[in-house]
Amino acid sequence: MEIILGFILGIVASVIANIIGFYTGNRIYSYFKARTHELRSILPFDLSKNKHIVLAYGSIPPVNTLSTHTVEQGDLMALLKAHDIAQLIGKEKSLLVHDSLSISSSYELHTNIFTISGPKWNPVTRILLGRIGAPITFTKSPSKGINVKTTKMKHKEFYNCVKDNTKLPKVCYGVILAGEVENNDGTKQEVLICAGASTLSTNSCLLYLSQLSKSKIKVKQAQSKGLFKRKKWGLLLKIENRKSVDTMHTPLHENDVNIKIEKVFFQEDFLPSYSNVSYPNQI
Repeated sequence: MEIILGFILGIVASVIANIIGFYTGNRIYSYFKARTHELRSILPFDLSKNKHIVLAYGSIPPVNTLSTHTVEQGDLMALLKAHDIAQLIGKEKSLLVHDSLSISSSYELHTNIFTISGPKWNPVTRILLGRIGAPITFTKSPSKGINVKTTKMKHKEFYNCVKDNTKLPKVCYGVILAGEVENNDGTKQEVLICAGASTLSTNSCLLYLSQLSKSKIKVKQAQSKGLFKRKKWGLLLKIENRKSVDTMHTPLHENDVNIKIEKVFFQEDFLPSYSNVSYPNQI
């Protein structure tokens, strides 16, 4: 009798465990599916017919004569964040990761380009800023920062970085630009650019997108403004280094910085597509 009772209890326990596992698994699947859906609704990528996303990073030095260089922790964290975001948008098999130097001559072959870091360190960013008609330029003279000049503005606005007594960025700026660009051969690409005037601000652009991926409320608020429903959109972000984080040695986390939207760019703010030549003072 005890054997039969134990057998029955075992079956009941197995059934209960399977039900709990099925329910929990569905909840987890639904959660990540919802996050993926929300991100897809605000970012420009075309993932139809197994099209992939190319993530072009710029942590390789632009001068080929350099034999060694130091990669900041902030660069690695930004790449990791970008990788996570791209995987949430698409699927693992649809993501290709390249350093920007290796893909700068063939980037037009890919439908979706996700490029991170500024035009000095990333030639793909430099080209696509022109192709998308970015209403901003990066500068390091007289100080690092971002200049804004939209189609509606008569004069440029300057957003310069401020350093603290230890020469670490105290306040800095970055941009997120998204939309469709047309290449010389008539083909079109969906582009997402995350670039800052410093490693701190590039990293913070990725942190901002990561925050959006975790908050349906923030995404809905952005959608309610109509910001992400247009062909092109952009954000100028102001980053305050709350804890004086040195991105050379320390990974950046969400509670280390305050990220605020300083300016919003709509479709009509973008310039006509232009050739983004190599400016000697760009960063």
